[in-house]
Amino acid sequence: MEQEQIYCYNNRMSRASEFLTVFSKLEDEILRRARKAPQLRGFAPHEQSKKVQSFAGSLDLLQDYGKDRVVSEYIDTLRLYGKLRNALSHNNDDDPIADPHEDTVRGIKQLYESITKPQSVSQIMTEKPVVFNVGYDAYEALGVMDKNWYTSVPVYRGEDLVGVLSERSILRWAVASADDDVKPAELRTLADIEEYLDTMDDSETDLYYFVAKDTDVYTVRDLFDRAIRDGKRVAAIFVTHNGKISESLLGIVTAWDLSRIDK
Repeated sequence: MEQEQIYCYNNRMSRASEFLTVFSKLEDEILRRARKAPQLRGFAPHEQSKKVQSFAGSLDLLQDYGKDRVVSEYIDTLRLYGKLRNALSHNNDDDPIADPHEDTVRGIKQLYESITKPQSVSQIMTEKPVVFNVGYDAYEALGVMDKNWYTSVPVYRGEDLVGVLSERSILRWAVASADDDVKPAELRTLADIEEYLDTMDDSETDLYYFVAKDTDVYTVRDLFDRAIRDGKRVAAIFVTHNGKISESLLGIVTAWDLSRIDK
């Protein structure tokens, strides 16, 4: 009969050894990322080595760089585990001086997984999103949006994105039609209101982005946060294979989808 593998936490230092083993792998990952930071290019090789020879120094470098959103998301926890590692053992040849709690061991394992295999935007996006063709009946499109509580729906002409039908574009259309010779009742398709659709390059409207399907969720959330700081709003993020506007749409992310992060 095959014996079941059991982790014996009653054996003194077993949890400490497990923690230090995982931390060593985590440290290797952080140093690897730090070595790729662009600001190192201005230093001589020996100076580069000094800046990324320690866990704390590498975290400082990555924090200053600010482009590694995965590390930035967990920077405080990483520093905390670094201090715990120092408290457990300053010398790799010595036995650990304490034994961390089981939750701490579990926590550093989860942290390692979160950093090396971060959640991607494809895991939180709404798949197979509704899209409209410019030939679609304008009022039926509004009915679909109202029934399903959609706030932004891409509008295509063939395979080309011409704009986004959104709450704001509908409002612009309604305001303009009040002084227009063409009354709303005479409109038949989305092509008739194409000039009121949101566009990708119009910063005065809600913001839209295209991202690759393997983009990490923290980078995506940062787009929403940055827009708020600038007094704007990300209405939707469109997900394609490589983040190109010319590619087939795989999914859409709105602010509602951010609640799925780390779920």
